[in-house]
Amino acid sequence: MAWKTPTGKPVLVVTNRGNANYTFTVDTRTTGTFRGYRYGPSTNMDSIGAKTGTTLTLTVPPLSIEFWVHD
Repeated sequence: MAWKTPTGKPVLVVTNRGNANYTFTVDTRTTGTFRGYRYGPSTNMDSIGAKTGTTLTLTVPPLSIEFWVHD
């Protein structure tokens, strides 16, 4: 899922409803930096760092959702 914030920043979301880690490969079509935030059974808006590049490899733990916001 993807959209833009009210200020125009791209955001992408990946979810894992499974019982094991799941890895996504996302073509961002930009060289910019994305900052990640995770929600899950024991996390609530945890900052999970930044990734830069046209392709992001995102490994999401079980029962979690991640939001990646472009700087």
